[in-house]
Parts: sequence; structure tokens; C-alpha cells
Amino acid sequence: MLKSGGPELVRIPAGEGWIGASKGDPYAEPWEMPRHRVTFAKSFGLGRYAVTFGEYDAFCEATGRRRPRDLGFGRGRRPVLNVTYADAGAYCEWLNDTVGPGWRLPSEAEWEYACRAGSLDPYNVAYGLNPDLANYDPTDGAGGSTPRGSRQQTVEVGDLPANAWGLYEMHGNVWEWCADRWNDHYDGAPDDSAPWRRGDETKAPARGGSWMNEVIYLRSSTRLGLPRDTKSARVGFRVARTLVAR
Repeated sequence: MLKSGGPELVRIPAGEGWIGASKGDPYAEPWEMPRHRVTFAKSFGLGRYAVTFGEYDAFCEATGRRRPRDLGFGRGRRPVLNVTYADAGAYCEWLNDTVGPGWRLPSEAEWEYACRAGSLDPYNVAYGLNPDLANYDPTDGAGGSTPRGSRQQTVEVGDLPANAWGLYEMHGNVWEWCADRWNDHYDGAPDDSAPWRRGDETKAPARGGSWMNEVIYLRSSTRLGLPRDTKSARVGFRVARTLVAR
């Protein structure tokens, strides 16, 4: 755990990882390919949890912003909803001003590398997901899910098991904004951890799937290109932080 004064962070180790659809994944989409190797030269911080309503509401109170709607799910430790890409960026800038430098949205490569936590499988657990491991709509029974009803809402962050690197709800609960511009393929994507600055500047990638999606949309490589002004009950975000060597 990294102590920062802002959202709790996990130090993600330097290393290399495959980004994109796993070999033989029957649900792979063209925008998840080609699979490519990315080098993470330095460790970085990533939120242990998605940013919560409690954290975001404190930002709204401090800056005079209107609080986003929670759809009656509750606030506190529920992941914040109905925030645009710009809203997420403004929260990161507020942390830079009040906590210290380095706060930002993660790049897509950072997000997927951290989600996989060393796994090459479609999910970060080799045997697939079920509703005890992730919050999604399991009613179709696909991908090994159990055929019982969905929760029909978000769960509090940390409610479900963490991945191997101690990150919670990387699969499901809410889609999470990433810093890159949107591209519908990986041809020419960076081979390092930097956000992809070429592409459609009106859209940004979101990752992880949500409480409203079928399990196949929770795969580690799944990408969704959303207009940056999207406000949705399915979309929130998780912060990253560039770490300074001491």
C-alpha cells in the first residue's frame, strides 16, 4: 500500500506484459488486436479501488461543483457514477493541487497490465468469473457464470475479491475511463506505458465492464470507446499516480 493522502494506491511493478485479446479468445473484437508486448520501465501507483462517491463528493464540496446522481444506489463507498472524462480529469487535477503532483488517469496499457496482474487468460482468474468474484449481469449464463439474477446496482468498493496485485473490482461494477484517445485497433500503439495520443480526440477508452453487462464484456482486453462527454450509470474511474523515486 502507498500512503498518499488521496485515494489508496497499490504500487504496480515495472515489467512487461501482453496487451490485447488473449490467444484463442472466442469473444475477441477487432479493436482488441493485434495483441502486443508493452514495457513498463517504472512502477506506478494505481487506485486500489475505483474512486468512490465519498471521495468525489469531497472534491465537489471543495470546488463548488454539482454532485453527480447516484440513482438511489447510495454514496459513501459506492463507486462514483455519471462522471465525464473531463470530470475525472478535474478530480485528478484537484488531487495534484491538494495532495501533491503525479495524479492522473491511467493509460489503457497501465490499466490492462494491472488488471491482468500476470495473467494471460481472458480474466485475471484462470477459471473464469462468477457473481461471487465480480459484479455484472449473469443472467445469460455465458463464460462460466452461474445463472442467478444480477444485483441490478453497484456494490461498495472492496466488496468482492481482489486480483493478485491487490486491486479490487477491475472486472465489473463500473467501466473506468482511461487517458488515451480512442483507436479501433492497436496498429501503431505505444510499446511503453504512455497513453496513446493519436486517434479520435472526441472519444476515450473505458475498461472493465459494469454491473449492467454480460460477463464477456468484463474480459481484461475488452475496450469501449465512449464520447468524452458521456455521463452514465455504468461509468466511473480509477486514478493512477506517477511515482517519484525517493
